[in-house]
Amino acid sequence: MMRGILFMRHSDRIVFIRRSIRIILLCGVVFSLWLVVRDTLVMKREDGITSMKIFYEQPQNSIDVLFTGSSHACYNIAAEELYDRHGISFYQLWGSSQPFWSTYHFIAEALKTQDPIVVVMDVYGAVLSDEYSDEARQATNTLGLNISRNQIQNILVSSPKERWLELFLGLPIYHDRFSELLEGDFSFYPWSKRYVNVKGGEAVYGSNIVVDLDYEKNDACTPLSEKQETYLRKIISLCRENGTNLVLVVTPTAQREAEQGYYNSVKAIAEETGTVFINMNELDQEIGLESSDFSYDDSHLNLSGARKTAMYLGEYLSAHYDLPDHRNDPAYEGWAEYSRTKKNDYLAKIMGADHYFQEIARQDYSAVIIKSELNEEENDLLDASMKEAGFSEPQLDNTGNRIYRLEQGKVTALAEADAEFRMYDTEIKVSFSTQTAELGDRIRYQWYKPGYILFVYDPDTGDWIDEVFMPEDSGYYIERIQ
Repeated sequence: MMRGILFMRHSDRIVFIRRSIRIILLCGVVFSLWLVVRDTLVMKREDGITSMKIFYEQPQNSIDVLFTGSSHACYNIAAEELYDRHGISFYQLWGSSQPFWSTYHFIAEALKTQDPIVVVMDVYGAVLSDEYSDEARQATNTLGLNISRNQIQNILVSSPKERWLELFLGLPIYHDRFSELLEGDFSFYPWSKRYVNVKGGEAVYGSNIVVDLDYEKNDACTPLSEKQETYLRKIISLCRENGTNLVLVVTPTAQREAEQGYYNSVKAIAEETGTVFINMNELDQEIGLESSDFSYDDSHLNLSGARKTAMYLGEYLSAHYDLPDHRNDPAYEGWAEYSRTKKNDYLAKIMGADHYFQEIARQDYSAVIIKSELNEEENDLLDASMKEAGFSEPQLDNTGNRIYRLEQGKVTALAEADAEFRMYDTEIKVSFSTQTAELGDRIRYQWYKPGYILFVYDPDTGDWIDEVFMPEDSGYYIERIQ
């Protein structure tokens, strides 16, 4: 073809070149539009898709510890504890029920832009034996990756042949989402930085199940599926070739007896290859997870439990690897912001008064407390919750109407009747006669029965972060004020 072009007349060559450039430019425009449409319409599921999309926003070579694997790598580890206690920068790059082959491709994708000192890999995938995940997880564990050879290889190994084209194109899966697009769907483009201070973790509150955490250790091995073992070994080799330390982790779960044999097989491979392996199911006492109160369900921990596993891992990682402390580095301020935002968001999920005051004490939040017409017996119930959380005198043991200020663990009486005052540059008005409380322009609330109103303030961010009502006749079950 090149020879034919050389023998063209000069004018014909010019026309040919111009047409070729136009075709190339048109193809580039069409391809770019397809990418934009693809990133707009793709399901914004956190379990593999947005966790990867947000990963692309992270500053290059800023992540020292990469958590990866299944949802256990997210919900079972409150990684912000690593930053708060040790200054360790991290990211939680995970996918729901993620098999080892997708974890391999997630790590490979991460290593394109990051040079982590340690990869901490949750090995729940060891218990999965199917050739492929279900169709939903085939999508979530592949569609978040940018189009590349790595993504194509992930699709090929993650799905049967008849799904390859639709997973690559994406549009056949989510083309009907036009009618349900929300503002958040327009946030995950290659140039986006909206979520740069998000680090991939999530938190859940409460305990929905009573689990038996007894663990009878044995060394019996249940073989991994051939495909899972192949990719576990590929992950070990990939990290070694890139000079990255790999730590294989079993996070605490309830299905211990059924899963133990698989984890013993992972341990054997780890010992064979000289890879670090930590089975947290054997470390309840060391971690402090003796009670099922820390379990959200039979596979996941609530944030109280996830904080304990993170504290244990933080101590282990800081003791065994040379991980820099970034807490005083302005370039890593995003991790401090993420930690505070996650804690504030968690407070807004808590529904029990005892847990609520414990979290206020733990984070050293401030609050305005408005007590309305409580009798002494009911007041003592809430007073006990506050004392258990560590708040100092005066106790809230008076009947009738009172307004208190809670700050730095101290409760100070402000008023016994209608009052207007200023707190943290915000005008606050309380009228017991009309049963209304106003927090600047943010809230005007009219309560409808005896109880407590709390306006909670975060002195670190300078924001009012939660407003709640705790009615006495519901055992102080929290109602959010809208």
